[in-house]
Amino acid sequence: MKAETAVRSTLPAAVTVAIVATALLPLSPAHAAVDAWSSPIAISAAGQTGSFGQVVTDGVTDTALWLRSDGAQLRVQSASAPAGTQAYGAPATLSTGGGDIFDPHIAAGGSMVAAVWIRSELGSSFVESAVSTNSGLSWGPATAVSLPSNALGSPQVAIVGSTVHVIWRDVDDADDFRIIASSSTDAGANWAAQVAISAAGESANDQRLTSDGSSAAAVWLRRTDGTDDRVEFAAWTLADGWSAPQTLSAAGQDATQPVVAMHDGTIAAAWSRTDGSHYRTQVGMSPDAGLSWNDPITLSAAGEGAFDATVKIDAATVAVAWRRYDGSHERVQVSSSANSGVTWRSPTTLSAAGNDASEPALTVTGTRVIVAWSRNDGETTRPQSAGSENAGLTWGAPVTANVTLADKPSIVTTGRDTTMIVGAIGPDDVGFQLRIQALTFTSGFEVTRTAGADRYSTAVQIAQAFDPGVPVVYIATGTNYPDALSAASAAAYGEGPLLLTARTSLPSVVATELQRLDPEAVVIVGGTGAVSAAVESRIATLLPGVPRTRYSGADRYETSRLIADGAFSSGATTVYVATGRNFPDALSASAAAGADQSPVVLVDGRASAIGQATRDLFAELGVENVVIAGGTGVVSAAIEAELQSLYSPSGVTRLAGSDRYATSVAINAGSFTQSRTVYLATGLDFPDALAGAAVAGGSGSALFVVRPTCVPANVLTQLYALDTRKVVLLGGTGVLSSRVANLRTC
Repeated sequence: MKAETAVRSTLPAAVTVAIVATALLPLSPAHAAVDAWSSPIAISAAGQTGSFGQVVTDGVTDTALWLRSDGAQLRVQSASAPAGTQAYGAPATLSTGGGDIFDPHIAAGGSMVAAVWIRSELGSSFVESAVSTNSGLSWGPATAVSLPSNALGSPQVAIVGSTVHVIWRDVDDADDFRIIASSSTDAGANWAAQVAISAAGESANDQRLTSDGSSAAAVWLRRTDGTDDRVEFAAWTLADGWSAPQTLSAAGQDATQPVVAMHDGTIAAAWSRTDGSHYRTQVGMSPDAGLSWNDPITLSAAGEGAFDATVKIDAATVAVAWRRYDGSHERVQVSSSANSGVTWRSPTTLSAAGNDASEPALTVTGTRVIVAWSRNDGETTRPQSAGSENAGLTWGAPVTANVTLADKPSIVTTGRDTTMIVGAIGPDDVGFQLRIQALTFTSGFEVTRTAGADRYSTAVQIAQAFDPGVPVVYIATGTNYPDALSAASAAAYGEGPLLLTARTSLPSVVATELQRLDPEAVVIVGGTGAVSAAVESRIATLLPGVPRTRYSGADRYETSRLIADGAFSSGATTVYVATGRNFPDALSASAAAGADQSPVVLVDGRASAIGQATRDLFAELGVENVVIAGGTGVVSAAIEAELQSLYSPSGVTRLAGSDRYATSVAINAGSFTQSRTVYLATGLDFPDALAGAAVAGGSGSALFVVRPTCVPANVLTQLYALDTRKVVLLGGTGVLSSRVANLRTC
């Protein structure tokens, strides 16, 4: 196996920031956010109209919701499919009883999905809800959320932990519209007493609700402050319940159509506000879950009206899309921010000139932004979309889906797979009966998984990337990390795999793999306390005549030096230094070092010096440059100063982030400019990443440590920056979940 998929960085430390910034440069056409939508699949039954389609995702399962006429009444239906697929199950009818249904809305949180709607029957209306606790695969019964009323409107739902929140509009005793809230902590079986969250004496309408899993945020239109319509906001937290209303839009001119989104406590609210001549799209940001807000920023240009804003936020990427009149036609525009709304890019017009476009929908994950809309081509209305992989810096050309007479699209993305739900006529449907159609798009990433029944068989599965007759196989204990941290880069340099073993016995699956690999040499890492004499004897029996070397020092640091000295006997101009007190930084560094044909040397990161033995090793290797893996909390500033005194400040580079995941990004951004294949391993344990670092480094590929249940957004950003085509997950679903396989960001 030869290095063929990566381009390594040879830039000095001062240029590292420029490498990270490549995530914001225009990307190759192969990474356009939407190349083509699949053919549509009808998920609602034939014979009755389906409309008002919506879709949500938990990263593993997509759940669609819509209204469907049964010939006499409108009913709420839902169906689910694995994320990014069209394999929807049979529709479930959620609403029961008589009367018609209006204003459906759906939200997802964890494995819980909740739907709300208004049921009108016998001259009165109720807000009703149904809740699923298994990602929409089955649903609880419909239950009444509100008291009966004739003035209900636009119920909204959001999920915080295991609590379902619903807000809606109703009228109070003074005949003023108020925003009402209720919640359920038992999956919709019972609902708390309804409370008004907008102030008395003022009419309120156009409410919207969202959550980030920890708190909820609501916006609505206050009609009026005595002169103008104003946008108001309230937040819900477990500690304090609903906050008092805050006014977001400025006085002096009317505002309308507020929307809201939030992520990790950062809230973005958008609306249209007149400047005296035309309505313009504005956005307000709160960095602290609504405790404080910046002054609103006007995004759309002056001169023509802008309406129907939609907003989404994920990590540092915020995007707002809207429709705007260009003097002849309605066009869809978008503006975005890559720094949590501190600065915004100038609007980009996405829809083409010549015909009207409307009903923008938006989804954001990591730096991926996709906008969809309905566009009339002069004969019919079709959904179109355009996307950006770099937080809105550059955009692909619009792509038209193959359906007609489409209503407003709804889209979600996991980061890898994108789903659009729309009520439309599919290419094979006859007549003008609208049905709910599902279309999908999969990004350019091919995601595979390499896993075995346990850490030993997973390492074997990883090693099968190597052909028989490898120059060397490294053997290390699978029960502890210190001795083996330096072995991965050494194995990569030697063009061989790293296998794991139990301390006192060689697993049979490893024995079989050793015979298949038929190595020219075997290197055992650690003393007999880590890899016993019995294991070595078993290896000798399996591979008679194959020379064996054992690197064993008095401690992990001496073992690390022995590995570097033995494996890199011809010298190394660059060395990676990592702490021996923990594994994550060294694991990320191992693949980078292996790709660079450099050793990883462990030091006591809390010490004030690397020690004379390490100095002597560096001198013997002919080291000229040192890369420190991790921040000063893991490798001290004193060690950095010592290395700078030995090799000058320009010869020492520290690659570090705020945590192990950000450090992994920094290491790979500073070590690679391209990696067509990227490996992902859990950052909470070492075995899979240890074996994976050897094959990654040997093939010149980057390895990132990620969370077990999601991919940090900055990792996904780096995949685009490195022009990645293939992502390999190391380990089974117990260590990297299906959400990671879907590249769902955290």
